[in-house]
Amino acid sequence: MLLTRDYDFANILLCPPQDFHGIIILKVHPPVVEKLISSLESVLKATEDFRGKVFVVMEDRIRVLE
Repeated sequence: MLLTRDYDFANILLCPPQDFHGIIILKVHPPVVEKLISSLESVLKATEDFRGKVFVVMEDRIRVLE
């Protein structure tokens, strides 16, 4: 599992999701610790299978790229 704030990992051509056990990109602005933790908790609670997927986590939604 890769946890990052670097949106370049959302490029599935450069980082094919199937090569990872899951990628979580925290796209939270401003990157305040409390907001980052809350966003991470939301994706961890909402998801069972991370393998081969990219999760772009924002404060109000989660996008899944496969």
